[in-house]
Amino acid sequence: MIRFILDTKRFFPEYVVNYTNASYILSGKFKFEDGLFSGYDEKGRKYDKASWTFAMDEKGLPKRDLTLQDPNCVFQQMKKFYSRYTLEKVSSITGTPVADLLRVYEAYGATGVPNKSGTIMYAMGWTQHTVGV
Repeated sequence: MIRFILDTKRFFPEYVVNYTNASYILSGKFKFEDGLFSGYDEKGRKYDKASWTFAMDEKGLPKRDLTLQDPNCVFQQMKKFYSRYTLEKVSSITGTPVADLLRVYEAYGATGVPNKSGTIMYAMGWTQHTVGV
């Protein structure tokens, strides 16, 4: 769904730029290649997140690209990450027909305007029913 929303520009750009970290520029050390983020330790099967930092300005604040075009800004890196998830791939992973995915994506994508909002709820009821608080 994220790829669909990004590709079809069904998001509220002013909100994304001003109220998320999408415009923040990642350090030059951060990479995403072959499905893995930089810092992955194959032996330990975990990440060293030292390269997952923002580039800083002279005041110690994260540098930003308000146009969201810098290839190292969070927005562009997110687009790169989700580019792998075509409708067909998501359909094959989830078993959901492409037509049904599109109906959900269209409905949720309609909330990407100033006078609407969309929420995705995630609950762990079944997971926590015997071990939850």
